[in-house]
Amino acid sequence: MESPILTPEQKWTGVRLWIMGWIIPGFAHWMLGQKKKAFIFFLMLNGLFIWGMALKGEIVFPVMDIHSNEFNLVNILIFLLGIGNGLMTVVNMIPSFHLGDASVKSYEVATLFMVVSGAMNMFVAFHAWDLYRLNLSGSKKDKSHD
Repeated sequence: MESPILTPEQKWTGVRLWIMGWIIPGFAHWMLGQKKKAFIFFLMLNGLFIWGMALKGEIVFPVMDIHSNEFNLVNILIFLLGIGNGLMTVVNMIPSFHLGDASVKSYEVATLFMVVSGAMNMFVAFHAWDLYRLNLSGSKKDKSHD
């Protein structure tokens, strides 16, 4: 199947759809009329992120000074994947909601939950973009899933 040629207005609509899906997991699917999928994505991704926060995980700004002992490429990758959960990552960085504690045993697993939630949300947001493009081309391929 050929990809549809999008007008500039359609491209911006797709970008806005992706951004809303990034900020609030599942919201882009909601806007596309796939309410069950949207609800499941919202619960699953935010639930995983909140579970990570409850277990004392954290997403923090990485140290970018390569001469510092705190510089670590893994921390940069964790941050980039962790911000994939949009609004929840911002909430995590608010000092009164920041529960991260590297001294607890669950810290690494909890942070992993948060990172996986962010990475999965990126895929969910791009899936919404693909659905939008398919809907423009008139394809009914993915509508049977909802």
